[in-house]
Amino acid sequence: MEKKEILALAPADHWFAVYRNDDGSRVAEHLAVWAVVSDEVRGMIADLGGLRALEDAAAAVNFVCFAHETELDEALAEGKPKA
Repeated sequence: MEKKEILALAPADHWFAVYRNDDGSRVAEHLAVWAVVSDEVRGMIADLGGLRALEDAAAAVNFVCFAHETELDEALAEGKPKA
């Protein structure tokens, strides 16, 4: 995997990464920071597994979107299975 330089970090208060579960439902995880990495901005989550301090939220295969807390209910609702 290519290493890229982190140029700047900014708090990502009130922002979430939204992911799709296997059943189509969605879950959200708090973003830790926004990172300027080389020439792009990435939303980073804390890796509590201890292997890395931060990981790119959008790199997950089940990543859906970033959502501000004011839009989170809508972002989660879009993934609810139809009855």
